Amino acid sequence: MATRKSKVSTLSGLVRCGQCGSGLYIQRKPNNKNVIRSCWYKSPVGEKCTNKGVAESKVVEKILEKVREYRDELATAINKEEGGDTAKEAILKEIADLQKELQKVKNRLSRAMDAYDNGDYTREEYLERKEKYKNQQKDIESEIELLEKELKKLDAVKDKDKLRYLDYVLNYFDRVTKEEDRNKILKVIISHVDLIRVSDKDEGEITVNFH
Repeated sequence: MATRKSKVSTLSGLVRCGQCGSGLYIQRKPNNKNVIRSCWYKSPVGEKCTNKGVAESKVVEKILEKVREYRDELATAINKEEGGDTAKEAILKEIADLQKELQKVKNRLSRAMDAYDNGDYTREEYLERKEKYKNQQKDIESEIELLEKELKKLDAVKDKDKLRYLDYVLNYFDRVTKEEDRNKILKVIISHVDLIRVSDKDEGEITVNFH
């Protein structure tokens, strides 16, 4: 959230109260010793949110720790599933079409069973149709499985780009001096940060929500 002077701080627009979800106000201090103020929210019956504030720098430190953890998790996932770049929308459409066809096959199998129960098919006719539809079902499910693997490969490619940016953040964030630039860097990878601090003696806990 921007300060009253419309001066952007490192965490402007990024920090929310982890108890009630309200945006938290950041008060600017000399030498950029900014403070995230206690939550201001009051319920319709006048009950004030009890979430405490904390120094912005402490939250920034914790965010960078979470970024490092996320970076390592992402690197591990990429190593498990490498892949190339293709048209994701086309694959999703193909999967959707196959899922519709799969449902049709399942419906035919169900109708064949009903027909057998009603005496419309002999046992031999039913078993023949059952085998036919089961084979069709298996073929379609195999195609869907292969396409889903392709999607995972696509995600791995996008994750590679994300990984490169996370490395950039970890390597260069401390070298960036302007708070506005730091804010822009964080907003590329983070949608918001939830902060909970129940007492003045508590260092506080954060949850970083990545894009």
